Amino acid sequence: MTKKKQFAWVLVMALITACSSTPKQAATEAETPQWPYTIDLSEVDFSHEPQCLSEFADSIEYIMLSDDVLLPDMFHLRWLLDKDDNIYIEHGNIEKFTPEGKHVKSLLKIGQGPGEITNKLSVTEAAFNLDDNYVYVPDHGKYNYSKFSLDGEYLGSFDKMDSLYHFREYMAILNNREIFHYESLTEYFYYRDKISTDGRANPDGPYLFYAENIQTDSIEYKKPNGLFHIKPHTPKRGSAINDGWPMNYGYANNDFWLRHYHQDTIYRTKDAVTFEPWYVIKRHPQMADYEFMVRMIVLDLTMTDVNSKHYLGNVIATDAGVFYRYSVGSDWENKSGFGFCPKNGKAKTYSNKGFKNDLDEYLPPLELSHNILNGKKGFQKDGYLYVLVDAFKFFEEGAKPPFPKLVEDSNPVLVKLRLKK
Repeated sequence: MTKKKQFAWVLVMALITACSSTPKQAATEAETPQWPYTIDLSEVDFSHEPQCLSEFADSIEYIMLSDDVLLPDMFHLRWLLDKDDNIYIEHGNIEKFTPEGKHVKSLLKIGQGPGEITNKLSVTEAAFNLDDNYVYVPDHGKYNYSKFSLDGEYLGSFDKMDSLYHFREYMAILNNREIFHYESLTEYFYYRDKISTDGRANPDGPYLFYAENIQTDSIEYKKPNGLFHIKPHTPKRGSAINDGWPMNYGYANNDFWLRHYHQDTIYRTKDAVTFEPWYVIKRHPQMADYEFMVRMIVLDLTMTDVNSKHYLGNVIATDAGVFYRYSVGSDWENKSGFGFCPKNGKAKTYSNKGFKNDLDEYLPPLELSHNILNGKKGFQKDGYLYVLVDAFKFFEEGAKPPFPKLVEDSNPVLVKLRLKK
């Protein structure tokens, strides 16, 4: 074969290889998440017209939870599913249901004996390991955590405090790593690095959250607080108001996401080692920023200052976009509500009238207030967002129950919303 023919043959083979590999390469690039997405709230405004479910969901399904054990007020409930789609409803106990909604058992025993919980506060969440099927349950009577399997077997307990006597709040266990933050928003600051000698303070400390390897007992990740240099003066050294929990968090399929309540980035992780920015929030010009919120926590503002701002509350982050709570000043009655912004989208309005159900005939408005009021309640799996709805909502004007046996006093109904891709 001549050199010219050899060159032509090599050129042809190169072109064939390039053509055959191009689609595969394009498919790989298409599957790679283009993070971070943007959530644009720069022009959001209150509206009496609610958004529609079809803006973020394709379909809606319902799961009736049996009344073998009656659940308390929905404000105190949190829910998630394990690998086998068993349902867990958390309150002062943890109730396990089958995927079809039949009650299996209460996981915890309340009492003073071995393997019992003295006092699990319903507003304080347990930390689940959905890969290895166990849960850390905070026992406030003993200032420790108890460990239970998801079948209710007691597996021991350990102290909430670390070696320096700082209390940890665990959020989840992922990839043999415990994701936690230190309790920081209390009536008085008493943690290291929170108050300087001149009375200036930042209640969040130099790091926002941590991931500790269970097997090696070592912290492998610390998320720096890039705004720790912001330290307003406290009117009285160490004084602060209790502003609730500093983290929003939840599950998105097999991943875990979290956001500091006063900062603009929502992080997502698959392994509790790499925390990648998932969403970045673009603020309204009048929205309170981190410095303003820290000043408010340490009582360095007047009520006039407080009433002049817009506030972004808790969020639920999903693969379709972000649900958010929003308010203006102290006008909670007229300018407080909820909205949804698609990924890389721009939110125009939020409303206090829930979301209009244009997917079926059972529930005209879908109220997400209880789901977004506490931003640790959104659970997403396999493209579905799971929310709870009070049973009596299906008996209000314009609604009808999806199950013949459902009554107004039944347990809440678990709703499955298939999110748009």
